[in-house]
Amino acid sequence: MRLVLKSFSPRAVQDAAARLVRTIAAACIGRVCTVPLPMRRRRFDLLRSPHIDKRAMDQMEVRTHKMLIHMPCTTARAAEELMSADVPAGVSIRVRP
Repeated sequence: MRLVLKSFSPRAVQDAAARLVRTIAAACIGRVCTVPLPMRRRRFDLLRSPHIDKRAMDQMEVRTHKMLIHMPCTTARAAEELMSADVPAGVSIRVRP
């Protein structure tokens, strides 16, 4: 089973991954691997003035940080521990088989 963590904050992703690894390691016999995935940048331009001077723009950027957690054994106890695990606010968890 694989878990994909996403957040705008790199510290939140690392903290959530550390908490989940500790939780999974206590419930699972096998070794748990964490893999940092590439950061996604979304850049866009905003016009300062909507009527004149189209060259006056602000450039914004949103970064999405990701981390993959691979767990070799999937037991009922490990699934229960994952459901009760406490992760920081702003971190989304996606479960992949």
